[in-house]
Amino acid sequence: MQKIGKITTAIALFAFVLLITASFSLVGVTFALMDNEGNRMTYPVQASQRGGPSPWWGTDHDPYIANGSSIAYNEWSKAPTTAHVLWCFGYGPGGSKGGSQPAAGAFETDWFGGGVSDVGPIIGGTAYFRVSGGTLLGLDEETGKMKFFRDSQGVNIGRTQIIGNSLMWVDFSGNVITASLVTGAYQTSYTLPLSGLGQTWALQGWTLNVSQPGYQTRSGELYMVANRRDNSTRYSGVYMIRLGFPSTILWGPVRADMPVAIKDDVVATMEESYECVLRTINRWTGEVFFETMVDSYHSPTLAYDCVYTLGYDQRIHVFDYHTGELRWISNFPMSNFGSENSISVGDGLCSMGSYDGCIYVYDAFTGAFKSRNYVGDCPYEFYSSYYGTWPFQTTPIGADGKFYAMTGDHTRPYLPVPGETLLAVDGVTGKEMWRMPGGCGSHGAQIAIADGVLYMHDDMSNQIFAYSKGPSAVEVSVTDSHIALGEYVWITGRITDQSTGQPGTPCVAKEAMEKWMAYLHCTGPKPTREEMLGVYASLFATKSDGSYIEIGTVETDAEGYFKAIWTPPDEDLYAITCSFAGDESYWDSWGTCNVAVGPTLSSVLVAPSSLSIASLGTVVVSSIIVTGKLYRREED
Repeated sequence: MQKIGKITTAIALFAFVLLITASFSLVGVTFALMDNEGNRMTYPVQASQRGGPSPWWGTDHDPYIANGSSIAYNEWSKAPTTAHVLWCFGYGPGGSKGGSQPAAGAFETDWFGGGVSDVGPIIGGTAYFRVSGGTLLGLDEETGKMKFFRDSQGVNIGRTQIIGNSLMWVDFSGNVITASLVTGAYQTSYTLPLSGLGQTWALQGWTLNVSQPGYQTRSGELYMVANRRDNSTRYSGVYMIRLGFPSTILWGPVRADMPVAIKDDVVATMEESYECVLRTINRWTGEVFFETMVDSYHSPTLAYDCVYTLGYDQRIHVFDYHTGELRWISNFPMSNFGSENSISVGDGLCSMGSYDGCIYVYDAFTGAFKSRNYVGDCPYEFYSSYYGTWPFQTTPIGADGKFYAMTGDHTRPYLPVPGETLLAVDGVTGKEMWRMPGGCGSHGAQIAIADGVLYMHDDMSNQIFAYSKGPSAVEVSVTDSHIALGEYVWITGRITDQSTGQPGTPCVAKEAMEKWMAYLHCTGPKPTREEMLGVYASLFATKSDGSYIEIGTVETDAEGYFKAIWTPPDEDLYAITCSFAGDESYWDSWGTCNVAVGPTLSSVLVAPSSLSIASLGTVVVSSIIVTGKLYRREED
């Protein structure tokens, strides 16, 4: 029996070891199944700001969601129409906050270290950022408070993706690293084949902050499209890889230098050769659907059933991504070099930034020209001689028919040119919505949109900014809480911004927002009192029977204060309410105070006939208190 017991124990121990080993080896499968089953965090921070069923940036991440853009456009989110700052988060040294010139180390941060190299993804109320050197940062989407900070786990390249309930990225050593969405804790690492000295792998499937990561699940297995570059020969190729222990190359390489785009069964690539070759590839077989020379150095875009690219003539060319049939060519050429990155497509619109200082918008289906917005003439060198303006080097980030882009230049000097700008345009109307200082946006689009919040890493101040509607608060009071009928009362109060970025400051009108936010966060000049336009709120009084009286509308001043005078019509206990309905910059709020209205003087004085004034006796003066007022009565 003892021998049988020992055998049973050994078998149990062996089974336990096998179980642990299997669990470890099936980590990727577990992630994949979680993804397919929809077991992911879906908490929307601001549900009313969402335009669709998904609360996160990067919705087209699994095979069950179709018709999404594989580029920098989020069709499931609203977008900010004003420059209101929800919060800002400073990371590392550098930046121009508090000074006229940037500090050393604030620029080219994604290459030289000290800054944010990857904005997004955003999911479950957390915005994830990778800092140069590999550090992982998780910030609360609503407040900007740090949820977690994880030290470097290998210098990274490419964008962070979501896999199930985990984050995934690739380091310079060719390791695919996964980390928890909740805690940021590192989970596991897959080693990619052919890694070694001089080899650089990058997780693909993105052109900036994407709506479709570069992995796919099939039959419970995890697949990834990756780009590998041999730094000694400068040869780059794209591969399809099955992740595991070990990982396996299914096809590749197919020559590709720029980041690829992935949608449905298509992988779109750009070969950086003498004339630049655009290719679309069957995602599962590696077979080339079609290829064409476009002579344009930027990443292709997949949206709807087309691939969008900039052609040799500096116009947007759109092809059927399977057949290569030309759908349309824009009739308005880009000036200078166009963009080094990509075309943003979504909601029937496509947009591209250009080195001529313009953001262009076209109809995504017909190519009809919609609008062009110009950032302005630049008086500073070297831009003034080379461009004459501030160039847009990165792709416009879009949502809700709106586009946002930062000016900047890939080859700029160490200290940037003054006046770099974040520009926001309405793609439907063609009007400029707002602009803010900062940006510089070199080496990628450090912008993302989700849940109605625009996230941006500003090289000028080395801060992460979140632009969105923010909470507000109303304070209201009366000068006297007890008055007699026929008397008036002053109603006073203040309406303030309660956003984490500037709590307790006055709420201002949309027209004053840019200057006010630039003053608070970007060392801009303080607006004048005339420029500090306020917001409007409604005053009404509720009687004890529940009926109410509209008192009127008030406007706040430069400090957020308001005042009004009111005479109650009847004796009663009134609840005075100031209601701020909110606007494009602030959520609604309200405040209440009370005022009691009592009898008048004539209704409480004793009638003269009841007084004995014929007597020559001593007159005694006494007093009575009625509704807080002092009245006098004479007695013998």
